[in-house]
Amino acid sequence: MPPNQQDPDNANAPGLSGSDEVSVWEAIQTFETILEVFPEDVSALESLAVAYEQAGDAAKGREKYLALARIWAGQSEWRRVREITKHLLELQPEDAEARELHEQAVAVLGEEGEDEATAAAETGAALAGRVGRKLEVDLRGELELAWFLLQNSIINQDQYEKAIESLTENRMNPGSNASLSLLQELQVLEWIDMETIVDFLAAETTVPFIELRNFELDPEIAAAIPLDECRRTGVLPFEKMESEYMVALMNPVDLELQKKITDYLGTPVHFYFTSPESFQSAVSALEKQQK
Repeated sequence: MPPNQQDPDNANAPGLSGSDEVSVWEAIQTFETILEVFPEDVSALESLAVAYEQAGDAAKGREKYLALARIWAGQSEWRRVREITKHLLELQPEDAEARELHEQAVAVLGEEGEDEATAAAETGAALAGRVGRKLEVDLRGELELAWFLLQNSIINQDQYEKAIESLTENRMNPGSNASLSLLQELQVLEWIDMETIVDFLAAETTVPFIELRNFELDPEIAAAIPLDECRRTGVLPFEKMESEYMVALMNPVDLELQKKITDYLGTPVHFYFTSPESFQSAVSALEKQQK
């Protein structure tokens, strides 16, 4: 449903101002589009369930949560099934399907208690261990991305060489805030068609594409990685669901970077590809909020 239309069953849904409601419905449209292409993308499905809940559409939220629980059950991720169905039963105790899935999960995992306490302690230890550390990255993933674009004739040899030269110089100056993101380096070159590059990567890689402008950025969530490191490495935490982060990045082919971010945050992470323009706008908005 477009943001300027309202579901009569949810006309009095609390908690959203006009601008927030528009933002939530734009996010919903984004994730629905992702799921049309990747129907079992659990990150997009979970995000969509949360967004529908925020928008006051309880029925749609339940539908997406149950779809997610069924996928996790099929993958024997019973702890996740238990968490989702517990949430659904708190909202609607008589939900028979949620009850059945919840009982299956509990039967596999045992009763709730020690398992959750252990997980909370592990998460707390991971967060404590992150204090004072830096998100260390190298250029291998950016070089891989540059080669991928060159081999597919999305950039030419001259553009490839200039971007790599600039990245190498930036890497040799660790005290600066210069970018280590290939797409940010390409964006400042002449004759670069960034829209074509972004469209190509969105189509040819498996990381879902999002526009960060569709999300209300929370400085506390973004601060999970210091903003200067976000700017330098081209990554940005932009949403959080329970203990799990949603992180935007500008390199959708660098699996090592995704592993490093996951290790750094110490919790499951859902990754999304975004454009340099969208990324830079989001970082600028966060910088203004800090001031």
